[in-house]
Amino acid sequence: MSVGVRFKYNGEIRSTGRNAYAELSYVATGTTGDTADEAEAAVLAEAPATYAGLALEGIGLLEPVHDDDDDPRPTWQATVRYVSEELAPREPGSNRVSFRTTGGTAHITHSKKTRARYTKSGTNPIDFKQAIGVGANGDVAGTDVVVPVLEWQESHTYADSDITPEFLTTLYLMTGTTNEVTWRIFQPEDCLFMGVDGQQLENTNWELNFYFAAQPTEEIESIGEITGSGGGPIIKRGWQHLWIYFRELEGTREGESTATVLQVVPEQVNIEQIYYVDSFVSLGLGV
Repeated sequence: MSVGVRFKYNGEIRSTGRNAYAELSYVATGTTGDTADEAEAAVLAEAPATYAGLALEGIGLLEPVHDDDDDPRPTWQATVRYVSEELAPREPGSNRVSFRTTGGTAHITHSKKTRARYTKSGTNPIDFKQAIGVGANGDVAGTDVVVPVLEWQESHTYADSDITPEFLTTLYLMTGTTNEVTWRIFQPEDCLFMGVDGQQLENTNWELNFYFAAQPTEEIESIGEITGSGGGPIIKRGWQHLWIYFRELEGTREGESTATVLQVVPEQVNIEQIYYVDSFVSLGLGV
């Protein structure tokens, strides 16, 4: 191929705003026998990969413009178009990420710490061992709190040949699982794979959107008088579920030795696995 390329004088158009774009015009001149495909390749090799913060979309116009018997060399005018990153064509292996940390909610029946207790004059308080909302019948109402949850979406581009029945089956079966071992920065069972959606692009490639959510592992010093193994903290992995069995006991108010009262205190702490675990390496997104 012997196609020469030069930038056309005043060959720039730019538009700013939400749908910003830019167009650069080139003139490609070849020799007898050169084709439009060769001219297109030469122009794309000459044009910058990005321009004014925009990504290369491709050649929007390639047309022959020279037909002179005295100069039979084939000549084309080419307009190279640039658009925002979101609108640019995506090649296999490319990816992008969006995220939010607005958090989730959880229902808890036990506080981190009781900060104050108030009773009527002359009456000592009852120690409920951090239980929240204890009723006269011994029920523990609890409360809803905001908990840290990171949610994010990864968009990955695949060739058409990558979207096999086996790959789709893997994605289907892994939806609703947590990471079996440490994956990326997440400890075991802290990351939840929420599924994937996808669409085929105009160039036959596929863009798949993977959805994840993560909650951090908690190390709880104690719940009431209950601690973890060997007196250490109670460990609750991010997507495990912690619940407390409360027991009604007869006791006395603090500072008193008579006049029994009903106390509802934690008797047992259970940590439940509520999602299957799997190897996230099978997603093909790295380790």
